[in-house]
Amino acid sequence: MKIIIFILGIILVFEGAIYALFPSAFKNLLLQLKDIETEKLRYFGLGAMTLGVVLVWLSGMR
Repeated sequence: MKIIIFILGIILVFEGAIYALFPSAFKNLLLQLKDIETEKLRYFGLGAMTLGVVLVWLSGMR
């Protein structure tokens, strides 16, 4: 359970840093996302999830 809390904390640190350091760029990115087809976003999400699983597996945190 500690590792899950640690990972969530790291995710929040990085996400918060993006909002704090680049708020205008992040808003522009969100505006651009609405123009991307839903299927492309879905495939990007699936690819990111797959990469995440592979990285966790390679790190030995099984």
